[in-house]
Amino acid sequence: MQLLDGYCLDLTSHSAAIVDLELATTVYRLTCRTDFETPGFALINLGPNCDSITLRSWMVQLKDRLDELHQRQAGDHIVAVWLGRFNQQITTKFHLDGGPDASLLMLGYEPTTVTSQIRLADVSQCAASFQLTPEEFMDRHNPMFPAGEELLRPFITDISRANSDHFHILLVNNSRQSLTDHAPGWQGVLHQAIMMQPQPGARRVVNSMMLAVGDPATDALTDVNRQDYLTTDQLNQRMQPQP
Repeated sequence: MQLLDGYCLDLTSHSAAIVDLELATTVYRLTCRTDFETPGFALINLGPNCDSITLRSWMVQLKDRLDELHQRQAGDHIVAVWLGRFNQQITTKFHLDGGPDASLLMLGYEPTTVTSQIRLADVSQCAASFQLTPEEFMDRHNPMFPAGEELLRPFITDISRANSDHFHILLVNNSRQSLTDHAPGWQGVLHQAIMMQPQPGARRVVNSMMLAVGDPATDALTDVNRQDYLTTDQLNQRMQPQP
């Protein structure tokens, strides 16, 4: 396993189908941050010799390992809030996905002919430079508009290691917590997808999973959902815990 550019874990020559402790620990360190020593995101390149079911198996295993690590680190569980699988070909602005204040967004990309660009913006570090919380920064300088995005420019990373012919897992700290001396929360990062050459007849499959600190009783990865998520061929669906 190689760490490239401070965020990309190259597993293209990795043959095992198991997420080991070393990989999970590195991903946890890069993403579940309470300061700005790490980027707040991690990209795992599984190479071209994978398949959709194996990719989703890696995602489920990674969620389980992160849960184990967070229990040791903080005494809390990491659970799945929802699971999804979509054909995503819409350009977005910088944003956080809807999730709890302490959350992680896991995205599993399958090979595609659709050319796209993924960008991450460290809104937490940018806000801290203005002595604002992330919420205050986004309220005053909405990144959906050009002026707000311009302030984020020094904190933007273009994901250059993603190859559209490969399978990838991208884990992004999706939190909106404050940075305090006595109890620093997870420091989130905004994400953006730009479609360079949309192809109406093509597929750009993104397997997604929203993770958060929470009660295991609310975990969307029940035995039934876990099996369905691993094997389904359906797109444009979301699985959530039943009330």
